[in-house]
Amino acid sequence: MSHQITFTGPVCALGELRSYCVGWIAQYEVWSVDKDAKRLAITQVKLDPDEILLQFQQSCLAEMQTRGGKLVQDAKILWKVQFPTAISPDVRTFAILRDIYILHPIKGDNSSASFERASLPLESVDPIKPFWKLWPDWAERVEGGQSPGTYIPHIQD
Repeated sequence: MSHQITFTGPVCALGELRSYCVGWIAQYEVWSVDKDAKRLAITQVKLDPDEILLQFQQSCLAEMQTRGGKLVQDAKILWKVQFPTAISPDVRTFAILRDIYILHPIKGDNSSASFERASLPLESVDPIKPFWKLWPDWAERVEGGQSPGTYIPHIQD
């Protein structure tokens, strides 16, 4: 998956960041590896905006341009985010962020594949519990029509 986001500076409104989290779709295809490769199955997964936002919270980094070890004035800021994905050796199980998807048996006729989904409960693991919740009162502020505040991401050296 590839998604490029450009902010105008090192600080952005949470509402702006949230707007980048809406509408993400992952498309998963299974292909034969024969000489005449053909697509065996296809499925699309609508990604939960809150899961995208949680991932941004976890790993959004700003890379500042440097020259000779010093920051370059008025240089563009390159934003980077980790986006974990994995595919099992049998291709029937795949992971996107903290969700695991298991495809139902594949018919092999290029039809739409159905799947089961399970989410890893990272918010229940004590050492990392605080990192797997949306920012405090995020939902209340957004639902109430208020500005949710400002997000200042970690700066990567």
